[in-house]
Amino acid sequence: MHVQIRAATDLFFAVAFLEIAGPLTSRINDDFQVLKLASLSCALFIYLL
Repeated sequence: MHVQIRAATDLFFAVAFLEIAGPLTSRINDDFQVLKLASLSCALFIYLL
């Protein structure tokens, strides 16, 4: 079960998230200010924590 959840999570971040990341950047904001994009290496580092 744990392996299936991990595989689904990995698939989401490897495929689906990259496909929807662009449109999300125009919708996700902080205090009505659009946030700057994090570099892919920074996002990967945070994901691996």
